[in-house]
Amino acid sequence: MMYFKSLINNLKIYNLNLYLPLIIIFSSLKINGYVIAFIFLFIYLLYKRKEIINPISLKTNDEKLVLAYFTFLIFESIYGAFQINDFRIIIYWVPLFTITLFLFFRNKYDLENNQFYKKNFYKIIFYSSVIYFIFYLIMNIFSFIFYKNPYQIQDYFWMGSSGAFNISSLFFISTYKLWEKENFSLKSRYFLTVPFYLVIQSTNQSRLGFLYIFCFIFFILIKQIQKRKFINSIVFILVTFSIFNFSNNIIGYLIHVVPSYEGSFIKKNIVSETAELSAYDGRTYELGMAIKHFKKSSINNKIFGTGWYSSRLTIVPTRNKIIDEINSVPYNERVRRFKSGESKHWIIVFHKKDVVSMQGISAIILDTGYLGLIFLGLIIYRTLYLIIKYETNFIFKLFLCAILSIHLLCLYIGYPLNSIPYLLFILPGGLIRLSKKDNNISYIS
Repeated sequence: MMYFKSLINNLKIYNLNLYLPLIIIFSSLKINGYVIAFIFLFIYLLYKRKEIINPISLKTNDEKLVLAYFTFLIFESIYGAFQINDFRIIIYWVPLFTITLFLFFRNKYDLENNQFYKKNFYKIIFYSSVIYFIFYLIMNIFSFIFYKNPYQIQDYFWMGSSGAFNISSLFFISTYKLWEKENFSLKSRYFLTVPFYLVIQSTNQSRLGFLYIFCFIFFILIKQIQKRKFINSIVFILVTFSIFNFSNNIIGYLIHVVPSYEGSFIKKNIVSETAELSAYDGRTYELGMAIKHFKKSSINNKIFGTGWYSSRLTIVPTRNKIIDEINSVPYNERVRRFKSGESKHWIIVFHKKDVVSMQGISAIILDTGYLGLIFLGLIIYRTLYLIIKYETNFIFKLFLCAILSIHLLCLYIGYPLNSIPYLLFILPGGLIRLSKKDNNISYIS
């Protein structure tokens, strides 16, 4: 309670600190497919523009790199709007990139100048992430009440279990840092985050969520063993496994008992006559379509791309042509190729579309070209470099690298690029705090 009172009192003085909880808690809230939380921050940005410009500085090469990257993305947004004659791209993406750039510099400024924010950085992220996932669970419950399943509300007000689970990166890093201060004791409040998260992951059957929790449990076990807490390790494994098993059994029960409970996550065989065939993940082939389209592009489009958010239309002719080629192959031949391993994609049912929902990595390749890939590569390289040079124990470095890798995997499974915390996480000097003075931080409890 003392922490929350201190936080509330401090926010009255440093009201700009509200931005970090707000962008985390509401990062996946959407209307008609568009994440809209940043719009309120944009209005605030205009209102406080004089105070906000002050934190923007270019003291380091990393700050210059981030400024150049978002300037490039803003230019690409304008270019993309003209390319496909859709000026909604400018209205939506330019404010989002502007807000993200501001938050990057504001976060660094507050870490250097606001002692309360600096001392409680991980706690702010942790509690914001907890509220985020509580909100997520409430959405699941409402969805089950109104739609008889826990996921369909995502189509209307939520990003979905793939993209929305990328907040797990912030959640688990902050949990790790705070729990480490309590020597990873099983009596700690932070231990409760494991069953809490497992319930949410099981409810949504998120493979991404499972990957995050597996990574977190794995490194916590390594720390427990390193500290020779063997009994704690055994208890930790038994508790987590029991909760995971119980949660999945409950979900399985609902699937079989509630007639209308039919999750999109329930894997089905595409071809009923050949039940031994498992559905192949179409994301790989969708990426292949994007690469084929990119190879056929003009030199200009290969260098600069076709403009931000334009590939959802520009790829359609190429994609439809490939689908026609697949559909021209007789059904039996497709099954034969699938079984023999010649062409796993042949068994997938693709449909022609007027607008394609792109994967993040496909959109980056097509929308921004080689230049965009170079920018992204530099940012990832710098973030990894800072992690490696971070003055902390080797296990935590490995944990950070693993979490960052999973975070980047979101680009393959979905489109997390309209989530501000997602972008801030990969930026060098963003939400992964790698201060050399980190060991001197004291925490308010």
